[in-house]
Amino acid sequence: MVRGPKSNRKMPMNRKQRRASSRLEKRSASSERAMAHVDRGLVLSNEGRLEDAEASYRRALKLKPDYAVAHNNLGNVLWKQRRFEEAETSCRSSLKLAPEFSLAHSNLGNILRDQGRLEEAEFSCRRAIDLKPKFQIPYNNLGNVLKNQGRLKEAEASYRRALSLKWDYALAHSNLGNLLWEQGRLEESEDCCRRAIQLKPDYSEAHNNLGNILRQRGNLEASEASYRGALELKPDYPTAHKTWVVSCEINENGRSRLPATDVRSS
Repeated sequence: MVRGPKSNRKMPMNRKQRRASSRLEKRSASSERAMAHVDRGLVLSNEGRLEDAEASYRRALKLKPDYAVAHNNLGNVLWKQRRFEEAETSCRSSLKLAPEFSLAHSNLGNILRDQGRLEEAEFSCRRAIDLKPKFQIPYNNLGNVLKNQGRLKEAEASYRRALSLKWDYALAHSNLGNLLWEQGRLEESEDCCRRAIQLKPDYSEAHNNLGNILRQRGNLEASEASYRGALELKPDYPTAHKTWVVSCEINENGRSRLPATDVRSS
């Protein structure tokens, strides 16, 4: 029996199939719009426009309520605004949807740390590391928690582990520099802060921290220049205002030692 060529023509869909196809198309379109809002939220957050970023993430979640990434990112923006309870709720919503989302565990650790819940914060950071051992961010965040607990050797090891995974991680260089400064290891601390600034020239906190180190080393003119740099990058940066005032007072009075009420950036 000779068979003719198969027809490429699709069979027409029945009513049930058409409805299912329409639902899938709508869900796909909603997902794409939600992703676009998340992308815009990231840009806005990086520009410091936190309220606008929050609005973008909320739009994404209105379109796609089960979007774990949007819940996580919203939590991070709320954390930056110090709205800790709302931030924690958002991160936990993300983890409910995606229990193995390493970054959400790490971000939850930040939120818990800033609420003084250090044991819970440590657990969250270590959970993030267990899930993604070669991800640098949880090691940096764990270092912050350990530092707050006074476990300075462990904190230093955690920062250095973050840097071994990503050598150009400016935040970890700055945090390590701060830790070393608090231990009086000024030369090492200065190297770390300069490296952070080299990697991220607009890093106002690192400029401020370098100003603190230079002030303590007696290099007052360079210290003042660092504080000015921090303020030029971030005019509303309160720590730089305070430390620059102290630096000016030291210059005028001819003192080179830090006052007991020093202010530092973490």
